[in-house]
Amino acid sequence: MDAKTAWPDRVTIDGMVYKARVDAGDGLVSLPCPSEPQVSVGDVITQTVGRREASLEVLEVDFQPNGSLGIGTVHRHLLVLTVEPTTSQAHTQPPGASSAKAPPVARPPKASPVASTQAAPASTLKLAELVDRIARSSDTEAKAMLLALLDNASVSAIVGPVTALGMRALLRT
Repeated sequence: MDAKTAWPDRVTIDGMVYKARVDAGDGLVSLPCPSEPQVSVGDVITQTVGRREASLEVLEVDFQPNGSLGIGTVHRHLLVLTVEPTTSQAHTQPPGASSAKAPPVARPPKASPVASTQAAPASTLKLAELVDRIARSSDTEAKAMLLALLDNASVSAIVGPVTALGMRALLRT
């Protein structure tokens, strides 16, 4: 696989242009790099598409040493960013919409057995936001369930051991 097929996109981070693979559907940007670029959560990076540019806000940063495996690049390391497009937000938000986070939603009463067999509505709630909301609540059952989930080796591997450790610490306080 050559560089044009492995890393077809261009992103700009802190004034530096990088070859990358942007998967807009999953909100992921992967880029090989010689060392960890200076990017953190909340930063806005730019994807160049022809003569147009799209702004992407960084939601999560995952630096993987030797993660590129040298496929289509001489750089061994891989930076994977979870991003959200910000270019279209001005067009999609209703007038007067605030960018502040919505207040926590009150917990609904326990569902009856009949209601629990129905599919739950789709949610865009991120795991970190769920952990934060549960940590601030007084629901010990939910905290215990989330701790058990984060203690699972498969979940910890997917979330990342450092992230899972931080989430467990937040739930225990």
